[in-house]
Amino acid sequence: MFGSKVGERSYAVDIIETISSGKMRVYDALNIPNEGFVTNLPKGAILEIPSLVGPCGIRGIFVGDLPKGVAATIHSRILEQELVVDAAISGDRKVALQALLADPVIDSIEVAEQILNDILKAHSKYLPQFH
Repeated sequence: MFGSKVGERSYAVDIIETISSGKMRVYDALNIPNEGFVTNLPKGAILEIPSLVGPCGIRGIFVGDLPKGVAATIHSRILEQELVVDAAISGDRKVALQALLADPVIDSIEVAEQILNDILKAHSKYLPQFH
């Protein structure tokens, strides 16, 4: 939500101005926790959904069930992200490798291992839990 741009401005500035103006505005897609807005995806997962912004803050708009194929694809991405978070917290290389292998773009364990080694080397200063 806060890295996106509206023209040349950040959504964050636009959202703050909307909240402080006392007016209401609908945004087509903001990243917020799923609090039952999408009924066939896990609660708490961060989803990009239509949202209402106003003096009371940011509120998701009910979507209901997504088509099964779409929900399955998004659910898979949610599980990948959970693996990434688990790996980052634990410093477990095996979990980090699982996260990479869960990505459909990665086509072999050798590629995943090389990417993981490169990432951990390049960002070792920020990922001391892996060393």
